[in-house]
Amino acid sequence: MKRLMLITTLAAATLLPVTAASAWPGRPSDPPTAGDPVHEPNWLPDRGAYYEDTYDTRYRDRFRDRWVVLSSFTPARQGRETVQLTGRERRIDRLKIRSVRGAPIVTQVILQYGNGQYERRPVNIQLRPGQESTISLAPDRRVERIMVLTDPKSGGAYTLLGAG
Repeated sequence: MKRLMLITTLAAATLLPVTAASAWPGRPSDPPTAGDPVHEPNWLPDRGAYYEDTYDTRYRDRFRDRWVVLSSFTPARQGRETVQLTGRERRIDRLKIRSVRGAPIVTQVILQYGNGQYERRPVNIQLRPGQESTISLAPDRRVERIMVLTDPKSGGAYTLLGAG
C-alpha cells in the first residue's frame, strides 16, 4: 500500500508540471502575436458597436429573428400602454405579446408610423400564462409608437417584444 502511494506521488510530481506547462499556450510575459484579435486592425472589443454598424447592412440576415423586449411585465389592469420606439427598434416587422402572469385580454394594438399615419389592429384574444400572439407588420414602414389596449378587468400581465 505504501509502495502504491509512493508511485502515485512520484508520478504526479513528475508528470503534472509537464502537462500543465503544455496546456498553457505561452508565458504571460510573451509579446502578443499578429494573430491575436486585439492586434488585428478591425477588431472591436464589444459586440454592441459592431451590432449597430451591421444591423441594416449585408449582415441583416444574422440579426433578423432576434426578439427585442419593448416593454416587460406590464399589468393589464392599466388598460393602455404606450411604447415609444427609437433607433433600430423602429425597424421592427413583427410584434409578439406574451402573457407572463394571469390571463390578460388584449383588445387591440394601435401603431403610429414615422409619417404620422395610424393603424389599428384588432387582436381580441385572452392569453393564458405563457401563451403568445404574434402580429405581422409592414417591413418597409418604420414604427414610431405602439399602443396596446387591454381589458382592465382581466388582470394578469404581459410582455411586448419586437423583431425585425
